[in-house]
Order: sequence, then C-alpha cells, then structure tokens
Amino acid sequence: MSDTKLDVKNLIKQLEKLGFKPELQNETNQIFFINKTETVELAFFLKVLAEGELLQIVTYLPVKLSKEQFSDSARLLNYINNDLDIPGFSLNESSKLIFYRVITPFCKKEFNKDLFDQYIKVCLNAATTFLPVINVVSTGSISYEELLKKLS
Repeated sequence: MSDTKLDVKNLIKQLEKLGFKPELQNETNQIFFINKTETVELAFFLKVLAEGELLQIVTYLPVKLSKEQFSDSARLLNYINNDLDIPGFSLNESSKLIFYRVITPFCKKEFNKDLFDQYIKVCLNAATTFLPVINVVSTGSISYEELLKKLS
C-alpha cells in the first residue's frame, strides 16, 4: 500500500491505472470520466473536499426521472440504501437526476490507492447492480408497491 497526497493529480494518475480516461474540469476542479459497458454509460465526478481530507465520488445513473415517479423512486432508493453496507443512492428533484454518492475520509490528507480503488469498484457495482430496478420504477414501468409485491 502506497500513500501519497490526496489531490487531483494523484487521483487522475490512479484512475488512468484503472483503465479510465479522466478529465479535469478546471472551472469546478472536479475530475470527470465515463465508464462504458456493453449496456450502460455511467458518468463519474470526483472532487477533493475539506482541504484534502475528504473525497466525494458521484456516479450519475442514466435514467429519466419524471415528476410523477419522484415519490416511488425516492422510496425505492431509501429501500435499497437500507440494505447497503455503503448507502449512497439519492435523487435531485429539481434536476431530475438519480445518483450514487460516497464521501470518504482520507486521514492526514494521505491518498490510499488501495482504498480508492475499492471505492471506485463499490460505486461501479452499486450503480450497475441496481440500475435496472431503479430504471423500471423511475420510468413508471412498475410502481414501488408493485415491485415490493414481486419481491415478496
């Protein structure tokens, strides 16, 4: 395990080692990359917070959230979060976006590459695992109540 400073430069370097193509958004000082699979593209945003002691990773899910499905979608995300070891699903009603967010501390502003790699994997796994069910509820293909009945 090799610890270095938690900063944009080291995050980009590590993301490149993981096979991603990160870009720095200078106006927000965020790192952005797209993870493409055969079935889905996930947008990731990373930002160093609290003067280098925290790292925020946000993964936006490619779903269309309608106003009519907001309540069911919020209930579903809460249901999913209750069973996750690292909960992080949320939604933004005004922008109609659903995302998975984790904020992880890096003590003494040191960048632990192994821990970082695991958090990226957690975000990828959570988003890809739950995207199908989130998508059917957020689009209104099935209601939250109907989903619960099917799961029982």
